[in-house]
Amino acid sequence: MPEFKSLQKIERLVSTDQLVLAQFEREGERQGQKDLPNTTSVSLSKFENDEIKGHQDAINHLMKEVEQFKNSANSELADLRRKVSSDLPNAAKDIEDRFNSEIDKIEAEVGPRSAVFDDNATSLAEVTADLKSVKRALNNRELQTNFESFYAIFMIALAFAEVWVNRLAFELFFESNPLVSLFLAVAVGGMLVFFAHITGISIKRALPESERGNRSRIVLSMLILNGLVGVFVFYLAKMRQAFVSINSQQGLDLEGLLGDQQTEGLEGVIGDIGAVDSLISTSLGEEGLFLLLVNVIVYVAGTVAAIIRHDSHTDYEKLLKLSDRYRSKQVTLKKRYEARLAEVQKGKSDRLSDIANKVADAESKIEKLEAELKHSEALYRSSGMALSKAIKAKIGSFRDKNEETRSTKPPKYFRDNVSLEV
Repeated sequence: MPEFKSLQKIERLVSTDQLVLAQFEREGERQGQKDLPNTTSVSLSKFENDEIKGHQDAINHLMKEVEQFKNSANSELADLRRKVSSDLPNAAKDIEDRFNSEIDKIEAEVGPRSAVFDDNATSLAEVTADLKSVKRALNNRELQTNFESFYAIFMIALAFAEVWVNRLAFELFFESNPLVSLFLAVAVGGMLVFFAHITGISIKRALPESERGNRSRIVLSMLILNGLVGVFVFYLAKMRQAFVSINSQQGLDLEGLLGDQQTEGLEGVIGDIGAVDSLISTSLGEEGLFLLLVNVIVYVAGTVAAIIRHDSHTDYEKLLKLSDRYRSKQVTLKKRYEARLAEVQKGKSDRLSDIANKVADAESKIEKLEAELKHSEALYRSSGMALSKAIKAKIGSFRDKNEETRSTKPPKYFRDNVSLEV
């Protein structure tokens, strides 16, 4: 509630206890002994005028303070009502508009209406339709694959095993040049493992679930491929046997050949005998058969691994992986979209909550100011009535004692009521 400075003075003036009234009686008695005011006086005495003026000034001062408060409160009320009725609702509408704009932008960038979202959804729908078609053709059986995680590592290990086995064969032609022999051994190892991979997949897909015509083509191509591989592996064995035969003339055994020792003087031997003649004239012995067996075992192991690793249907695994990839991407896109959406919604909620708090504060201030305005008006009227009652009692005490004391008749205006302008 507002504090009015004039109230302190008014509180003193409205007091009409015996002590205050006694002061006015003494003044009335003092003037009455002098027969003052004169019987013929028509206007108030100076004492009466001063007292009435003091009370009137007090209520006038309070009225000015109340009017100043009213003007300030009404101005503040106008601002608060404008905020509640237009400013804050407009701010809330702007927040809603910005939120809708941001939602449209998010949906266009990462949401359902974005190109990447739509493209992924279309691809997922197409892959899902193809996958359902494949599953129906396979009587809805599960994918038949094994050790997917270790397959590549296993095949690479087989390729390195081929390098170790075949390195010596190429030294027959390249005069024990380790770099060239190693390079060719790596190439041949990778080629044989790749052929084993192709052979295993083709055998698996030539099972009864494949079409008959397709199965015939696969069988024919595998016969040709594996025939070439067999011839190649056979001649690799002869090359190794020839190499062993040449080195046996220098007293090297098989363990020494498979080690990391460098053969010395081999170029001279090869130059005398002739690499091609040695290859053609050499028949497979224990060393050649052993290394041939190692090559065949490695090749068969790669083929069996490819058979176990892959499904008999050409597209089943690929479609499953594509479906999982598109679904995972869809989940990622959806999470990113929902995260952006939640962020924008939180921002909107926080701003709208702030505006709602401001509206509540403004309405609370409006209610408080309206109550203070009513209180200040009531305070002014009650203070005016209290001052009027007090001055009447005081002047009445003055006049009554004055009449008792004086020897002449009191002036006629004593019968008039004393009042204040409130």
